[in-house]
Amino acid sequence: SRLAMLAAAAAVAGALPPMPDSLAEAANAVREEGRSTWAAYYKHARGFDSLRPLSHRGVNDWGSVGMMAIDCLDTLWLMNLTAEFKQARSIVEEIDYTPAGREARSVSTFEMTIRGLGGLLSAHALSGDRLFLRKAEQLGEALNTAFVPGRFPLPSVSLKKQGAGMHGGGGVNPAEVGTLSLEFHSLARATKRPEFDAGPDDVRRRMAATVTLLNSSLVPLSLKSSGGAHPSGRVSLGAMGDSYYEYLAKTAILDPRLRPTAGAMFKAALLEIEQQLLVPREHGRTFLAEASMNGRRGRPAGGASAAGAPRAPSDKPLFSKILKMDHLACFLPGTIAVALHHGVVPRGEGHEEVAEGILKTCIDMYRMTPSGIAPETLPLSLPLSPPPPHLSPSPPPLS
Repeated sequence: SRLAMLAAAAAVAGALPPMPDSLAEAANAVREEGRSTWAAYYKHARGFDSLRPLSHRGVNDWGSVGMMAIDCLDTLWLMNLTAEFKQARSIVEEIDYTPAGREARSVSTFEMTIRGLGGLLSAHALSGDRLFLRKAEQLGEALNTAFVPGRFPLPSVSLKKQGAGMHGGGGVNPAEVGTLSLEFHSLARATKRPEFDAGPDDVRRRMAATVTLLNSSLVPLSLKSSGGAHPSGRVSLGAMGDSYYEYLAKTAILDPRLRPTAGAMFKAALLEIEQQLLVPREHGRTFLAEASMNGRRGRPAGGASAAGAPRAPSDKPLFSKILKMDHLACFLPGTIAVALHHGVVPRGEGHEEVAEGILKTCIDMYRMTPSGIAPETLPLSLPLSPPPPHLSPSPPPLS
């Protein structure tokens, strides 16, 4: 990307700023960068969804919901940027999230849920300000129409027409349908409206049925809109797959009643990840590969048992590793850590070592480049050796 090339050129020219001497200095540098970024948005694009940094113009590319302001709310609060948080609040207060105030255009159900609904709910959880909950409830009512009977949620939805969306090409992916539960379950609890639980609960049942049909907790990236998946396809913890697994663990943490379902599904998926996708590397690193699901043992590709029929343990899918690691897969070490901490998966079974090995690879993905910017994908054939010391940014000390 252009950013990566500019950063690399700056590094070669010695133009990168020195690393801070302490975590406190690093935190303050990040805070000041956050303040500067917000000031630019507030000056040039107040109330718009996005700021175009070169033209200094605001654009509404997310249905005129003030997405940038929503995105920044929890970050501004955590950075203790009080004045800036109040500015963001004033933007959200002015926006009508009911259908009457929305545009007819469709928006991504996945993105609007994790960014829009999640941002408003996070701001309410941190500040206790019920304005954010009222706005979240309005937005949630529109997004809730993406859950339609007899199929996975609509990938896109009109916040004005409520439910007018479509299934792109008749299929969906695990991340876009499986990354809605935290927000809707949180909204249900905060508003005491259990109808917001119904959609994610149905998705989880459909995913559980898909896992049973495949006899695998690793789900292909292409799912049928009506439920189920083809017995072949690519499996990845990168784009289109990543947050499905993340949300299984975090949903089980959020709601203990879901430990036997979401928690068990994450535990089973983690075991298959460890069996099918890991490639040990030197110095304690672990490479997290992708895989192709190629039919079944003793059964030609495309063969399947009767729909819904239990499969024998020997009727597991065949996996062929694809020796490529997506940077997005670096979510997994942190997810394993919180799952261990909250007892979703047990300690002492090697999960800690798996998380540490993947994390070392993820850190090295940053250290291996002169810019300090990790690549989007990493082929196994590429060595993880760091650049020359004078170009390699060093992390600040932990004290």
